[in-house]
Amino acid sequence: MGRFLVSLFLLAAPAAAHPLDDSKIAISIDGAHLDVRWEISLRDLDAVVDLDRNRDNRISAEEHAAGRIAIETYVRPHLRIDAEGQSCMAEGPGSQAFTERDGGSFVSLRYGVSCARPPSRLDIGFDLFAKEHIPPRALVSVTAGERSWSGALAENQGSLSIDLGRAGEVGFASFFVAGVLHMLEGIDHLLFLCVLLLPLMLAAEPSIGRRLIEAAKILTAFTLAHGLTLWLAALGLVDVPSRLVESVIALSIAATAVDNVVPVLGSRRWLVAFGFGLVHGLGFASALGPLDLPPVELVLSLLAFNLGLEAAQFGVALVVLPLGYLLSWGVSVRGALLPLGSAAAGLAAMLWFAERAFDLSIF
Repeated sequence: MGRFLVSLFLLAAPAAAHPLDDSKIAISIDGAHLDVRWEISLRDLDAVVDLDRNRDNRISAEEHAAGRIAIETYVRPHLRIDAEGQSCMAEGPGSQAFTERDGGSFVSLRYGVSCARPPSRLDIGFDLFAKEHIPPRALVSVTAGERSWSGALAENQGSLSIDLGRAGEVGFASFFVAGVLHMLEGIDHLLFLCVLLLPLMLAAEPSIGRRLIEAAKILTAFTLAHGLTLWLAALGLVDVPSRLVESVIALSIAATAVDNVVPVLGSRRWLVAFGFGLVHGLGFASALGPLDLPPVELVLSLLAFNLGLEAAQFGVALVVLPLGYLLSWGVSVRGALLPLGSAAAGLAAMLWFAERAFDLSIF
């Protein structure tokens, strides 16, 4: 049991670091010429290009300026654009723009790419952080005149293929996978779900079917809440600073852990799931950012991403509930795991809160 709690705490620790910011690749096609814009978080780039000279965990405009050449040299070769089997080549020097928003700093690289002939299909891939074992994603949009295409791509997924002969195609499957990965890589979201379900996992009620029914109620409330704010935020109707969102997400884990030991809501636990689900939805939306897509594609992209989140969420429940069912045999084990598991999760959550709210570096 002690090993289980230590493992839980150590697993949670990496989530205290800032979440990786998905990069955005926008490609505009004009005949055989492609205009490429690639926006990347400078905090993420600092893992492979030494940018943070004063080690304050921020990348300033001055530090970006000092690292412009290193950024250009490193980034360009790591984006692959193939047109029907032939690689398209980058043209001459490009430009870089530094921006700050929502507590983070970003660089937008822009340069031209030439293909031998106007492409009818593009295969896009990148391996920006492969050697550092960082699994970021890129949101990809391609335009050609009035036509547009979109998709989501992770480094370990190979290439995103876009058939330019099918106008308005959205990468539904790629956004679904992005939703699954975002949930599974979000240790704080996963820990919140586990803490929320912990009383059910360790309940004295022997029926696994009953546990699944109660879990479905809780997860449905969480789904409805975070689905609502995910859509509002992704559509630009709600804008909350990410530091505030991430801090409240940490508090949601701590508050739920306390409620496990000192129950307040009892059978109305779905209220906890719904209330904090509203905040978690804003955290999920940060993975997409502002999607500059036509209305139909925007709706389909958000729908696919949300379905991916839900699939991962219910998959987690189907794993942890039977596990809890096995662990809960025996009153002494059950009585010890609930307070100790909640305490470990609550401690990790408060350390996350301190890091996120006060911009500390504890881990």
